[in-house]
This record gives sequence, C-alpha cells and structure tokens, in this order.
Amino acid sequence: MVRRYGLWFRLRKLIIWLVGVYIAIPFLVKLCPVIQAKLVFLNFVRVPYFIDLKRPQDQGLNHTCNYYLQPEEDVTIGVWHTVPAGLWKDAQGKDQPWYEDVLGSNHPIILYLHGNAGTRGGDHRVELYKVLSFLGYHVVTFDYRGWGDSVGTPSERGMTYDALHVFDWIKARSGDNPLYIWGHSLGTGVATNLVRRLCERETPPDALILESPFTNIREEAKSHPFSVIYRYFPGFDWFFLDTITMSGIKFANDENVKYISCSLLILHAEDDPVVPFHLGKKLYNLAATSQSFRDYKVQFIPFHTDLGYRHKYIYRSPELPRILRWKLLYVWCSRKKWVAEIFIPLEKAIGTCGNSWGNLTMGIVTEDWLLGSTKAFFSFLGTVAKHEPEVKFDSLGPTKGQFQSNIHRHHSTPELCLHPILLLDL
Repeated sequence: MVRRYGLWFRLRKLIIWLVGVYIAIPFLVKLCPVIQAKLVFLNFVRVPYFIDLKRPQDQGLNHTCNYYLQPEEDVTIGVWHTVPAGLWKDAQGKDQPWYEDVLGSNHPIILYLHGNAGTRGGDHRVELYKVLSFLGYHVVTFDYRGWGDSVGTPSERGMTYDALHVFDWIKARSGDNPLYIWGHSLGTGVATNLVRRLCERETPPDALILESPFTNIREEAKSHPFSVIYRYFPGFDWFFLDTITMSGIKFANDENVKYISCSLLILHAEDDPVVPFHLGKKLYNLAATSQSFRDYKVQFIPFHTDLGYRHKYIYRSPELPRILRWKLLYVWCSRKKWVAEIFIPLEKAIGTCGNSWGNLTMGIVTEDWLLGSTKAFFSFLGTVAKHEPEVKFDSLGPTKGQFQSNIHRHHSTPELCLHPILLLDL
C-alpha cells in the first residue's frame, strides 16, 4: 500500500512538473524572442553530421566547386557550384576560375535557396542538384549566414541580402543565359523577398520556382507540427506568432507576389506534413489573380498523396524532368517574346519526332541583332530535348525595319512557321 502510494505521489509530481513546464514555455518564448527565431531558422541543426562542406565530392558531387563569397563585412557564405552533367569530364581537376568562367557557357542556371535546418550538403538537396545537373543546368547553392560553414548571424534581412549577392555574382558571369531562382520551404520566403527586390530594380530572373511554399511565416508557424501542443493554448498568437514578428521575421510570400513580375511555377506535395498543401494552393490563387503576373504564366503542379513525396522528396518524381524541361523552355520563349509562335508548334514537333529530333534540319532566318540570342536558344534547346538539331543560319539584314518587313512574307510560306525568325522544315 505504501509502495503504491509512493508511485502515485511520484507520478503526480511528474504531471505537475510537466504542466508547469508547458505553461512556462510560452512566457519564456515571449520574454526571449531569440528562442523563437532559433526555432524558425533551426540553423543550429546541422545534418548530416560530420561532413566536410569544402569537399562536395564526398557527397557524390565530383563536378562541383566549393568557394566562399563575402556579401558584407564580417559575413562569409559557403557556395557550391555544380556544372551540367554534360560538362562532368571537363570539370575534373578544375579550380574556381574555370567554374566561374563556365557560367558563361550556353547552359541555363538555377540559384537554389534551401530551407531551414541542415546545410547545402543535406541529402535531399544533393539529390536535387544531381537531377538538375543531369537536365543540363548549372546549380548554384549556398548556406545563408549562420548555416553550415557560413559566418554571420541569421536574420531574414541577412538571408535575403546573401541571396541578392549571389544572384548578382552569377549574373555578372553568366551574361544572357537563362537564370532561374528555386526556393524550398523557408527558402521560398527568401526567394520571394529576393525576386520582389529584383523586380523593383527591373532585373527580374527568368522564372521563380517555389517548392512547398507557404503564404507567410505566421500562417506556417500556426500550421507547423511543432505548434500542435500549443495551437489551442490561450493567447497562442500573442505568445508565439507576435513574437516571431517582433523578431523581424515575416517571410510574407503572400505580400511579395503582388510585386513580382516574372513567370512562377509552384510545386507542392499533397501529403506535405511541414508546410500544408493548402498554404501552397492559397499562395497560387493569390499569385494567379495578382495584376503583377498579368503578362506572365503562373502554374501550380500538385503531387498526389499516394506518391509519398511529403515535404522534401519531390525530386524523386519521374515527371519532374519533363515538367522542368517544358515549363522552363516556355519561360525562355516568353522572355524572348516567342511564346505563341514558337513554343506550341515546337513542343508538338519534338513530341512527334522523339529521338529523331536530333536529325532534323532547322532553317533559321534572323537579323544580325538577334543572331546571338537565337544561337543561345538552340544551344539551350539541345539540352532540353537531349538531342541538338542541325541548325543553319541566314540573315534578313542588319536593321529592325528590314526584319519587320519580312515577317509577313515568312508567315505565308508553306513550312511550319515557328516564329517570324524561325522556320522548321519537317
């Protein structure tokens, strides 16, 4: 009897202690906002452990270079640059100057902004780099200040500035090559902050890709699994959500999309347990009705629950290569104002010809002032279709006036006219 009473007494003490801790935590968070900031960023969680970020080859990325950039004084960020798989042999034994120079090759580039926790060497992130590299993209990624081996104190402003610095660094070396921004999870907040800023200064990327995005950090925090035990706690918003805002953390994707003017592609798994699917869908609906996107394509690609991609495994989708090839090719055409007249018939032609696409002869009639962009497009097209057609170039003349005067003549030809400057002989 005494033993049973002693057991009950200890159990009661444990319950009282747990209830006390449960009640104390909200007050502790409110008094120390830095705790909430740590929980948002999770930059102290470095997984996988014991990897040397200076050696990306240890993660199977032996066509990747590691280097460091300095966005601000006392801030250093670690960067990985993975070249397209087609350049794998050329990349062996090369140093940073070669990698920087090859950004000017005719390959599209993706700037990848990862989410919270972990580093640029996270397993699912590395697997995505490999997929994108195989598809013919340069992949440039980095750890924000305070993550991995990057030096500095994390903040939303600092993360956005780091991304802006890397974007400008890439742009200074890549010339007119397509440059896309891909954000995942918390990285979608950095991505929309960045792209909004780029659009305001009239240097937007060619497209924005958001994987598992949320509307804003308050709605995401309220839906996050960590918040389950406090979701119905009296004053939840005041204790937790207002504290996040007090820390200067907003990541307001829903506000940013009102000021973004570039093509947008959203990818979201229906079974995402971290960022609920409905938040990604809500963001899409906001973007689709925003005046800022009236001249750009906004697309939402859902991944069914049965596929099991959850929060970070969309890279496993066998459909992802096709989605990226055609959605980003469409974006490339949009940037060059070639949408209706080149993309639709070109997609039909490639779909019909399959592997024989590489055996086609394309007659390209263009002006001198468009020749460089046209050649760059077909080099990019070769990576998209995995077969590069034989291309013959001819000039319509050096002036825009001459070019415009020849448009109607080419539209009346019996060949399939992809664009006034592009003719495909099938």
